[in-house]
Amino acid sequence: MNQILILGLLWFALFGGICAVLAQNKKLSVPLWFLIGGVLGIIGLVLVLVVPAPAAAPASAGTTTRPKADATQICAHCQTRVGLGWRHCPNCKQPLPELKSWDQAVNAPDEVEKWAQQNAQS
Repeated sequence: MNQILILGLLWFALFGGICAVLAQNKKLSVPLWFLIGGVLGIIGLVLVLVVPAPAAAPASAGTTTRPKADATQICAHCQTRVGLGWRHCPNCKQPLPELKSWDQAVNAPDEVEKWAQQNAQS
């Protein structure tokens, strides 16, 4: 009886360990695959070999330069908050300056004032 228990634990540790190492190389859950390999043995080993590795996130994930959907600028004429995609202020109908990038959107109040002064003179 003791020998069967020891063989069962060795079986569990051997296949669990192999599956855990393979799962770690594929960036899968190591504890989960240790349990799967220990319980299922050779079937778990086949499963970990067949399961594809998770797709890697794009390199630019989280570093996008596009503005958020709720990003706004302020109209230089009526001081109304306007979405970045608008070409004319919906309140006063005056044209808005085009923003070339998110960096310009962050610095928009200074640029808007300059643009308003230029257009006021013409």
